Amino acid sequence: KYFAEQSFLRNQHIDGVLNNDKIGNYNGTEGIDTVRIFASGIPGNKKLNRYQQTLLNSGGENDTPSRQLGRFIHRISQKYIDSLAVNMIYRKDRYGQKGDHLPFLEYGYPAIRISQLTEKYGRHDQDVRAEEDKQYSDLTTFINFKYVTNITKLNSATLASLADAPASPQGVEIIVEDTHSDTKLKWEPNQEPDLKGYKIVWRRSSEPYWQHSKFVGDTLAYRLKGVPRDDFIFGVCSVDNFGHISPAVFPTPGL
Repeated sequence: KYFAEQSFLRNQHIDGVLNNDKIGNYNGTEGIDTVRIFASGIPGNKKLNRYQQTLLNSGGENDTPSRQLGRFIHRISQKYIDSLAVNMIYRKDRYGQKGDHLPFLEYGYPAIRISQLTEKYGRHDQDVRAEEDKQYSDLTTFINFKYVTNITKLNSATLASLADAPASPQGVEIIVEDTHSDTKLKWEPNQEPDLKGYKIVWRRSSEPYWQHSKFVGDTLAYRLKGVPRDDFIFGVCSVDNFGHISPAVFPTPGL
């Protein structure tokens, strides 16, 4: 909480917080292992900031920066980690639990929790003891090191991809026009010298991940013809000359 508070008071920019909490006490299943990514939507606070109100009023409650970070991690898992699948959970955390990413959410930073698929509740938050031939607490005996290795790879690939990618575009807007059959988007220019251009992504509102994409080049506005703005959720990403792609940004209404 102190870290998040001080970052906010110093006006520090944080692209995202990856909180790994309970990631190794997992028996696994045959085939591909799965990890959960808890990603928060609009917070349940009584007072929302202007950006959160805009998201809520324009159908973007499922496209908060934290959920865009979760989608980014999902894409990275598909690209680099064949032996680990990502299951994104549209909650800020597990029921009744409080992970270290929550204070960052309170101060408006994108933050997610990475956690194992299933949990053995007798193995965490317990004193080390044995009762009736049952061992309690989080011991190395119960750690699935192959699973932890895959989650470490996921973290490493995500951090490296975020570091390599250009910053997400700023000032992304969807232009409200008389025509509803097309979608026009605009954004502000990135400052990276190796920027190649921008990619527009979109999906049906009922879908969790991006279904379509189009690289539109080094331009600051683009019209998707025949793609009605009322029927899809949109995002804009930055792309550099090496093909690194930033997390998407949900467009707010503009003129």
